[in-house]
Amino acid sequence: MSSNANRLFRLNGALALAGVLVALASMAVALRAMSFSVPSAARAFAACRSWLTTLDPVGLLAMAIGAIGMMVIVRTLSSALRLQRSTSRYLRSLQPVETLPGYPPVEVVADAAPQAFCAGLLQPRIYISTGALERLNRDELRSVLAHETHHTCVRDPFRLLVTRALGDGLFFVPAMRRMNRDYAMVSELAADEAAVRAGGGPQPLASAMLTFGEAGDPAVVGVSTERVDHLLGGSPPLLPLRLQVAGGLTIGVLMLAVLLVAHATATAHISLMLLLMQSCGPFMLAFPALLVVAAARAWVSR
Repeated sequence: MSSNANRLFRLNGALALAGVLVALASMAVALRAMSFSVPSAARAFAACRSWLTTLDPVGLLAMAIGAIGMMVIVRTLSSALRLQRSTSRYLRSLQPVETLPGYPPVEVVADAAPQAFCAGLLQPRIYISTGALERLNRDELRSVLAHETHHTCVRDPFRLLVTRALGDGLFFVPAMRRMNRDYAMVSELAADEAAVRAGGGPQPLASAMLTFGEAGDPAVVGVSTERVDHLLGGSPPLLPLRLQVAGGLTIGVLMLAVLLVAHATATAHISLMLLLMQSCGPFMLAFPALLVVAAARAWVSR
C-alpha cells in the first residue's frame, strides 16, 4: 500500500505540475499580448457602446486564459497559507505535558479526548493526548505510534498540504479533488500497514481505532470504512481511469487554447482597458438577472 500511496502522489504531482505549467504559460501569453495603456475617454465609451459589433474574440480569450492562470496561482498559494496557518493556530492552542522518549519523539498534550496525529511540514512531530494514553493498552499504543511514525517518515503532512493546495488551485481539473481524497485515504492505509507490522497483527490497531471511534467523532479521528475494510483484507477503490483521462484532456484543451492565443497574438497589442470596457455591455445586461436570482434564493431560503 505504501507503493500505491507513492504512485498516487506522483500521479497527482504530474497532473498538478502540468496544470501549473499551463497556468503559468497562459499568464505569460496574456501579459505579452496585453497593453496596459489607458485609452482616451472617447475610445473607452465607444468600446462600451460597440460590444455587439466589434467584439474581439481573440482578445477576450487572451484575457480569459490570463485570468485563469492568475486564479490558479492565487488560489494555490492562498490555500497553502490558509492550511498552514490553521495548523499552526491549532498547534499553538495545545497544552504540552511531556515528551515521550523514542524516535521520533512524541509530544503528550493535555486533552481528555483520545487523539493522535502527526503535524509539521519540514520537521513533522507526533502528538498524542493524555486521554489516549489513559485509554490505550501497551499494544494499542505501540500500533498507534507506529501508524503516526509512518506519517512522519514519509512527510505526509507536507504531501497532504501540497495536494490540497494544488487541488484548490486547479479547480477546473476534474480529477484533482478526487485524487486528493484518494491520496489521503491511501496514506492512512499505508500507515495502518506499518502499524500492523509493528504491532504484531491487525487486532491492536483495530482495538485502538474502536477506542478512538467510541470516544469521539469517527470522521474527526480518522476511522473510516476504507480503513476497516482494509484491515479485514479488502482493497480500496482508487481513482477511476475516466477521471484521469478527463483531467488530462482538460489540461490539454487549455494548453491548446494557450497555443492558439499565443499564435494569434504574436504581433498584436491588445488593449486591456478597451476589452474591459467592451465587457461592460454584457455585464450591464447580466447584472439585473443576477439581482433577481439572488433575491429569489434569499426568498426561498427564508
